[in-house]
Amino acid sequence: MNLSCGKERGMGIVSLYILASLKKKPQSGYDLLKGIGEKTEGRWIPSKGTLYPIITHMEKDSLIRVNKLGKRGKKVFELTKKGKVMLANANKFDHYTREKLTTFRNLLTEVFGEHISSYGELMLDIKDLVFTIEPSKKIQVAMALKKCLAELKKLK
Repeated sequence: MNLSCGKERGMGIVSLYILASLKKKPQSGYDLLKGIGEKTEGRWIPSKGTLYPIITHMEKDSLIRVNKLGKRGKKVFELTKKGKVMLANANKFDHYTREKLTTFRNLLTEVFGEHISSYGELMLDIKDLVFTIEPSKKIQVAMALKKCLAELKKLK
């Protein structure tokens, strides 16, 4: 299975966020926008004109469906079985993910300078390594990452 919504369009970060959010609980488009705002600390929130066409496309692709209609016809969406499979497969596409992140890294490097690129490479290396460690060591991985985060916070 590929990560596309349609033949020529790759699954973008907003689509993946929608799938991940709906895996947790059914939500409306407004709830999804609000969640993105919270996750980005208000720095970036897609417009309704960006989000709702993605939702419509995902609904047509049977990745999500209306769970219930709320007040004034407000649609609350849930993940379908196909959407769950798509989300599960998203983690298996390290090459695709790395390619997308590299594209963004290149843009960030252009805007903010080369030092951002080296940080990005380190984070990608950590991500790649974490996903190769066997699941039975999940607790040790989490502890190591928490220690790293604590050390970085000391540098602020």
